This record gives sequence, structure tokens and C-alpha cells, in this order.
Amino acid sequence: AYIFQNRKKTGTAWIFQGVQGTGKGLLYAKILSPLFGEEHVFETTMERFDDQFNSFLEKNLMLFVDEANVADSRKGDKTVNKLKNMITEAEQVIRAMRSNPYTAPSYNNLVFASNQVDMIPIEASDRRFNVAPRQEKAISITHEEVKQIKHELQRFADYLSTYAADQEAACTIIQTDARTALISMGETTVSTFFGAIRTGNLGYFCQFLRQAPPADHTGISYLDFAKVAESWIKTIDTESTISRDNMMTCYAYMQGLNELPSPTKFTRMCSRYGVRVESVKS
Repeated sequence: AYIFQNRKKTGTAWIFQGVQGTGKGLLYAKILSPLFGEEHVFETTMERFDDQFNSFLEKNLMLFVDEANVADSRKGDKTVNKLKNMITEAEQVIRAMRSNPYTAPSYNNLVFASNQVDMIPIEASDRRFNVAPRQEKAISITHEEVKQIKHELQRFADYLSTYAADQEAACTIIQTDARTALISMGETTVSTFFGAIRTGNLGYFCQFLRQAPPADHTGISYLDFAKVAESWIKTIDTESTISRDNMMTCYAYMQGLNELPSPTKFTRMCSRYGVRVESVKS
């Protein structure tokens, strides 16, 4: 309703997942396209984002990315970054054939549709992607019901026109179980470790504690790890500072390393994953 009334971008996108026959294509062809106008709604694929020319985006208001899967892109992370920019940036560079690139306002609102469960990696700190619950059962709809959509669109448009659209709500992501699951799929053990450090998630470390040391473990000592983890648990109700050396011990054990990483390398990793390391006076 917000997009329909204001013809502006929300800065957030939607991901629809499900098996074939759940109505993803029907949504584009029979509802979005005629509702917003064929000249303002386009269907594309992830592979097309690798193309050099994008003049179709200049008038785009709603971009429907069908069968979306980052794995289909030749450029991987670069494609993800391009998508993020399209969702949030107020301007975009238009490249048309036989003309110089130029900057134009961006009105893009993106909808992704995919059969894949891990179509795009999402970070825990992401503020761009809404993820709808995955649909595992195809819908049952008759040909006559599909034909009826055309006759109901005007009433739907009237409803959207008078709906009390909330800009803040439209521009804010919704935390869903489906979104949490997609974030978890994209996480590595390294990002999960630093995420637990950053948020103070002691439960993550508790799952590695045992009643007795494992007999077959090689590398960094389990006892060293347990000593650090248990000391953290004792401070659960107080704000405390943890040392880089203790973090390194836990990291090395949980990653199965044979030795501690160098302090310089580990500090760089901390910075990369949003964990601040600084000198403190004794």
C-alpha cells in the first residue's frame, strides 16, 4: 500500500520461498504487473544482474526476481552487494546500449521468488530483507479463479489507495522464524563465534562444555577452553571485560586449531566481525 500510494522505494525487500505451484509467478503476472503498470514492473533473473546494461531499471518501481539464487550468478558476493544497493540507494547508474552511463533516481522495490531454501546469504545485522514463511504445499486454484483476478484488481487497487499505509512499518524488516533460518544457513562457524562474542551469547559456548574432557581431542586443550568459558559464565549477571587471549583460546579450541592464532591476525578478525579490541590499563 505504501509503494502503491507514494511510488517510492521502501529500502526493504521481500523473499518468497516455496515449492513449485505456490503462486509466485501468478503474483507477478496477474497482480503486481497490472497493478503497478507493465512499464514499471519487470521480471528478471539473478544471472541478468551480471549483465552490463540495465536501462530497464530507470522506470522500474517493482522488480520481481524469479528463481532467485545467488549461486546462479557468476559474481557471487558482488551480485549480493549490487542487490543491497538497489534496495536502499536513492540513485542508480543507468547503462544503456550506445550511450554514456548516467545517474538517475532509483525507485526500485525488489521481490525475490525462489524454490531454493538458501537463495541468498543474509547477515544477522541485515536491515534489508524480509523473509516470508516457506510454503511447502502447492496451492489449488482453478483456471476460472485465475481469470477472476483481473476483475478483482480494481477493487484491490481502491483498497490499497485508501489503506492507512505506515511508512515506518513499510521500511522496517519483520523478524520471522524464516528469516532467522536463512541467516543461520549463511553463517560460518567463524561468524557464529564472533556473533556470540559480540552479543554476549554464553549459551553458544555452554554447548561445548562437557562433564569430562574428551579423550581423543588434539590441539588446544579442552581444559583451557573450559576454564575460560566457566569464568565467563560466573560473570553472567555483571558487565565485564574479556581478554583477547581468552577469546583466542576459545576460538582455537572451537575451530579445532593446533595452536593459537597470532594476536595481530586475531585482532584483524575481531575488527572484521565487529568485535572491538583495545588496550586497557591494569
